[in-house]
Amino acid sequence: ATEHLTVLDPVGDPWARDDAFLRLSERELSAAWSANENASLDARIEALRSVEHSAFLEVRLVGFQGDGNSAVQVPDGLVNRMLESMSPPEVAHVTGDVAALPTDAWDTRVTRRLLYHVTHAPRNLNDRISSLLQTEVVGDGTGEQAEPALVPLSKVDELIAADRLASAEAYTLYVLNPRLPRPRARADEVSQAWAYAYSQPLPAAPPLPAPQPEAHPCAVTGWIARDRYAWIDLSAGPIELGPSTAGVGAVHEFSTPRVARDEGRRSRSHRSGHLSEHSASLLASRASGALALDLAALAASAAAHLLAPSLQRLPPPPLERTVVRVYHV
Repeated sequence: ATEHLTVLDPVGDPWARDDAFLRLSERELSAAWSANENASLDARIEALRSVEHSAFLEVRLVGFQGDGNSAVQVPDGLVNRMLESMSPPEVAHVTGDVAALPTDAWDTRVTRRLLYHVTHAPRNLNDRISSLLQTEVVGDGTGEQAEPALVPLSKVDELIAADRLASAEAYTLYVLNPRLPRPRARADEVSQAWAYAYSQPLPAAPPLPAPQPEAHPCAVTGWIARDRYAWIDLSAGPIELGPSTAGVGAVHEFSTPRVARDEGRRSRSHRSGHLSEHSASLLASRASGALALDLAALAASAAAHLLAPSLQRLPPPPLERTVVRVYHV
């Protein structure tokens, strides 16, 4: 068996400074990297012109084994199969001043494919996140919530970063569905869940001579870390950011899946007697499949935005001169 066939080491060598091909022996080169020996020279040259690149993304589901919000259960294999069907090979584009190039030169001979690995995170990770949210959001509070709480995202990020160390994939996306924080209630009452979002402390502003309006941090439901991982909490929010009607960067309630919204409708229908036990079980199965599809679409959209952004998302090239013509009629 060969010993050096693994040419990528995202954990030990994330920047690929070590050229693993130099460590391959002649036998390994002949056995693993010299296929198609009977191919013609033209076929070999054409193969060199077409380069295939694969990016690996691990999707970690947290709180989707019946231990999270609304006790939803989503099979990781179902999400993985949906992602495979959503990931056709795409042609990579050139970057830079593309305005100076003809349109047919924007596409390169490099095809890129995103490969996914969907797994359930350990249950204790969801337990730690849920306990942290219960302490930060509710604490010793009772009754109704005055306004949504803001949780420092660094506290949740520390828990996720610790789990990230055990991952061997180059990139990891965490989809969180923790239990909703609730205040204490009497035995004959059901307490209402409290809303929350995340915030990052603002840096200290330099002293100014005139008083300035107080700055407030923006509420978010996810975070993109420097160590090649990101996470989004589907139980947090909802929040609204960006343009109110349309435009780039708009974030609203329906931008991401909401477990509480979809499961709440099913629970209310079941409690009101509108559904039989068989119908409720069938609806729960369909809801699980619909939620799996939403999770797959969320992961594919995040991967396309972070790992393989399209040419349309590139900033326009800088202009050296702007000409304004004014016509007087």
